[in-house]
Amino acid sequence: MIERTGQAAAWHFELGADGKGANAIIVPQGGARMPADGKPLTEIPDLDGNVRHAANLAMQGGEVFNFSLRQAPPAVAAVMRHAHYAVEATDGLVLHQANRFVITTVGRKCGFPAAKTPSDVVEHYGNQSSASIPCAMIHAFAEPLAARPLKLVLCGFGVGWSWGAVAAELGPLIIAPIQPYPLAR
Repeated sequence: MIERTGQAAAWHFELGADGKGANAIIVPQGGARMPADGKPLTEIPDLDGNVRHAANLAMQGGEVFNFSLRQAPPAVAAVMRHAHYAVEATDGLVLHQANRFVITTVGRKCGFPAAKTPSDVVEHYGNQSSASIPCAMIHAFAEPLAARPLKLVLCGFGVGWSWGAVAAELGPLIIAPIQPYPLAR
């Protein structure tokens, strides 16, 4: 949770959605259109022999990757332009932690060096959907965020197609530590 104070600088947002990507990341069964009402799930084998069900998440990886490259960099550029942020004067670019390849590719396309674009959070905590952005922010920038304001650009993208970016000066913040979930062995 972040609370705005009277001294806070303006935040600049870029938000968008394009319903044409609705089937690229989807859980077909569940909700009103195809209720999961206790009937046995139909197995759907793919060409590699993997079996899934309509209640499982289905993703068209290539389309999702192309969408990420198509929408995230212009959204980042827009908020940076409105905020008058230059890459050199921005402390970090925090992207949705989908996977390392997407993060590094989008970060590079936005002009950010790898050192300013955290990309290892997914390896520690998994793809947490929209929670991956604050988790990455804390994972990568907790110490400086607790000490001083940072100029950060945050960008999420995914389901539907949907995307959002914000350029914001954040900090100093009281940082809650990330609590690891113990894995059963």
